[in-house]
Amino acid sequence: MSKKRKKSRFGANVGDDVERRAKSGSAYGYLNLPKGLNMFKVESDDRIKLDIIPYIVSDKHHMNGHPDKPDSALVGNAWYKRPFYVHNQVGVDNDSVVCPKTIKKPCPICEQREEQLAGGMEWKDPSLVKKNSLRNLYLVIPKDHKDYDEKIHLWNYSQFLFQEQLDEELKENTDYWIFPDPEDGLTLKIRWKEKSIGSGKKAGKFYETNRIDFKDRDEQYDEDIMEKYDLDEDMLSILSYKELENMFLEIEDDPDEDKKEDKPRRKRKDDKKSKEECPKDHKYGKDWDQWDDCDDCKLFDKCGEQNDS
Repeated sequence: MSKKRKKSRFGANVGDDVERRAKSGSAYGYLNLPKGLNMFKVESDDRIKLDIIPYIVSDKHHMNGHPDKPDSALVGNAWYKRPFYVHNQVGVDNDSVVCPKTIKKPCPICEQREEQLAGGMEWKDPSLVKKNSLRNLYLVIPKDHKDYDEKIHLWNYSQFLFQEQLDEELKENTDYWIFPDPEDGLTLKIRWKEKSIGSGKKAGKFYETNRIDFKDRDEQYDEDIMEKYDLDEDMLSILSYKELENMFLEIEDDPDEDKKEDKPRRKRKDDKKSKEECPKDHKYGKDWDQWDDCDDCKLFDKCGEQNDS
């Protein structure tokens, strides 16, 4: 007979954790992939064929949703792409992050750029904060591809490198507007043009759409395929304003200072470059708390922080 065990604090919690991870996928940069959904990449200038699969919009801030157009990307409608803004080369690790303007929230990086432009900086000034760039998420099924199975994948691609060309093709022939329809759609046959950026060891390459043809599909899909994945719900990892600001300004916690104060002090990477001057004609950041008139100085705390660094 097994030993009778007392009720443990871990039972339900451990079980919940197992179930949660069984349903979850993996993090891919700023993307959160649900379990079973893999990425699709364009890695050569070979022609590819894709079926783009719509999904049911759940984000009321979807960038393609227009209240005066009832069939646009409004909550509950089917749509074929999830546009979003991204900032590149952010922080000490040169990360790429989703711009909060994607969901109509303020962005500290965009605000910094706007301040610089308002201050007279020209757009080609190398010290100007770069503008956010537009990308799109698609659910795609690769067709006859040597590296990918014919199942749904997530495709993350630049607006400039694909969607703009697709828009031009759709303007030319309205018959193609049905291409994402699960039951009556078309296969996209895409031809790519390889381009290079940079030089030497830092040289890279990317693939720009050169031509798109629309072909009858070999098979269509059931409508319920649109409910398999949601491109809106938690697919994009969007940092809070404060998290993004700290990352952008390269601010991090100072563990030693956290022990001294109830409220953590943030230590900036460029503290040593401070342009403050002591109003008492002492040495700012060096003579902190060394003179009688330091006690009533308005820069007392900042001078002490500089002294610590």
